[in-house]
Amino acid sequence: MHVHVYMACSVDGYVARPDGDLSFLPLGGDQDFGMGAFLESIDVLIMGRATLETVLSWGQWPYAGMRVFAASGSLTESPHPAVTLVSGAPSDILESVGDAEVVWVDGPETARRFLAAGLVDTVTVTRVPVLLGDGIPFFGKLTDEVSLTLRSSTAYPGGVVQDVFRVAR
Repeated sequence: MHVHVYMACSVDGYVARPDGDLSFLPLGGDQDFGMGAFLESIDVLIMGRATLETVLSWGQWPYAGMRVFAASGSLTESPHPAVTLVSGAPSDILESVGDAEVVWVDGPETARRFLAAGLVDTVTVTRVPVLLGDGIPFFGKLTDEVSLTLRSSTAYPGGVVQDVFRVAR
């Protein structure tokens, strides 16, 4: 199983403004910044509760046909028919997704937990050319340093830069 963290952020490392607003992200348009190919490679998406709430606020479900799990210790019922609730330690969550080959972990808190557990293989950081100054940080506070090795870096028109890292073990 390959576990991949894949998120976009401002240059100063925020995935959203303090109120959760994502309007600085270049969503839609004629550039997908590799997201289409990435989505085709994924078997399972695991996201945190807050990320799920953000996705549900968009109105249209963007993950049709994908197996989606929401990691939450507070939800007792799935707010969307395509989402299976899971809870527990990251290793227990991975066990509950079954035979997936490639797992996408999304959401800063969920990514932090999976990194802290030593379960992440690859981290993709897509940096949008804006400084927010404050907001929801990409990973938050990590308990231990995580060493990364750069696998690739792609600069897109408009200043978006995407770096793919292998987690050093």
